Amino acid sequence: MNANILTGFNYVSGALRYALQLDNHEIILDLLKLLGDMLNFYRKYWRVPVDKLYEDALRTVKRPEERLALAAIEAFGRDMLEAAICFSESASAINPEVKYRVEYLSFLIRGGRIEQARQFLETLGAQFPGNQSISDEQFACSVAEKFWAYDYYDLLAEIHSRHTPNVYLEIGVATGKSMALVKQSTTAVGIDPSTAAREMLAYLSPENNPQFYRMTSDDFFANQDVEKAMGKRHFDVAFIDGLHHFDQVLRDFINLEKFAGPSSLILIHDCLPIDRRVATKERATLFWTGDVWRIIPCLQTVRPDLEIVTLPLPPSGLALVRRMNPASAVLSRHYSDIVEEFEKMGLPESWEDRCELLAVNSDQSAFRVDHFFPKGGWP
Repeated sequence: MNANILTGFNYVSGALRYALQLDNHEIILDLLKLLGDMLNFYRKYWRVPVDKLYEDALRTVKRPEERLALAAIEAFGRDMLEAAICFSESASAINPEVKYRVEYLSFLIRGGRIEQARQFLETLGAQFPGNQSISDEQFACSVAEKFWAYDYYDLLAEIHSRHTPNVYLEIGVATGKSMALVKQSTTAVGIDPSTAAREMLAYLSPENNPQFYRMTSDDFFANQDVEKAMGKRHFDVAFIDGLHHFDQVLRDFINLEKFAGPSSLILIHDCLPIDRRVATKERATLFWTGDVWRIIPCLQTVRPDLEIVTLPLPPSGLALVRRMNPASAVLSRHYSDIVEEFEKMGLPESWEDRCELLAVNSDQSAFRVDHFFPKGGWP
């Protein structure tokens, strides 16, 4: 088994064993979900046989509902949707705590049973009024109805596999999942004040050992030799997925554009909120996009020279921005005024108006990601 993959699994497995010792049911299910997602991730994107890791995880837990919860995630990763729903339903029958019932609800949604999920939502909402996890699944139902089935990790995987960048820079590493898609030939740079360290990541690329900077993106651009970190003057692909505040995203864009080349591409996550309740600057829901969405009308208005398209990729949209100009200073020169102006903007209530404001391409059949990449590869 690849050493990087084992490093991540050992980290999460150790946390699971500790949670089992404490008998912390809340954390146990979260860690089982993470382990299951890791198994599916490496199987899907890296074609790595991980059956032994699944068997090891299954032996670690003893309660039947915990084993069924893990089996449900494993079945879902193998496209056995009915089995996943059945396992999850059985787990919630054994343990009727709200967390297991919400997990069953989640599988109903992922399995395409939206009407059944909404009916179950009403039942749970009446039994557990005000529960944030249940409210999140209401948002998930709407996402399943309005967004593409194509996941944003699928797009990132396609970029790294078919259009492998020479330099990839990521702001907001979190668990390392998107960074773990990076191929061997790419110089990868990850920035995150909380988790940008190998020993703190669940997901690691089997081929690549990125440079991690455990600091804010502001500190990175102010105090690090960015060109030295990248190994060249320009990045090819950069992914903004850090603090979900418009003013910070705008600063990240300004800082990145200084190191953009003629073919560079910037990806911005969380710019298509499914509901106005998740789109506020201050967090009021578990599922939360912040006010990142403001960056789209901002750039369209102030920088009409940029090419921008937002894709309705679950769970919260992904914008692709190209044709950057490192010599442009309009955003930095008027930063405070721009932030003040666009923080006054309200998010449209209707989905159609929201999509128009946020430059959404709703026609999946017409979208070609190849259009955003240089013919013949990165220079």
